[in-house]
Amino acid sequence: MEKENKLILINKNINEKFLNEKKKNSKACILDFSDYKLIEKVLRNNKNRQLEIYDVTQTNDQKELTPINDHINRIGHNPFIGKQKEYEIDFINIERLYTQHKKGVVTNSCGDQKQIFPHPSTHIANIATLAYILNYKIEAYLVHTEK
Repeated sequence: MEKENKLILINKNINEKFLNEKKKNSKACILDFSDYKLIEKVLRNNKNRQLEIYDVTQTNDQKELTPINDHINRIGHNPFIGKQKEYEIDFINIERLYTQHKKGVVTNSCGDQKQIFPHPSTHIANIATLAYILNYKIEAYLVHTEK
């Protein structure tokens, strides 16, 4: 994806060093990932349909970034249920949601719950699904912080 034209969404809970580096990009939005209304507004107001998402994960992994190839939604709620007409959807096939990477992982999207599953993340499952509904091409990454 072209770096200059894509929108970048970053979880506000990611470490300060990473945030400061990404703030240099004018298309970077540092957000509360549980605020779906704000995220939807940002996505709808962006003309380009290239998206990069950075969510926080707590592991002992030494790598700073891990690409995401898929997710398991363990958040406990689905913001799209009951709003199918509003989003003009019936069934969301997320089989090809993310750009695939050789070393990509399946993240367990846990929302604000304790992250006890492999490759945990916060709200990326719902954010990526919303972006997919709005026709974004999505690259997503986990940013590691110490447990």
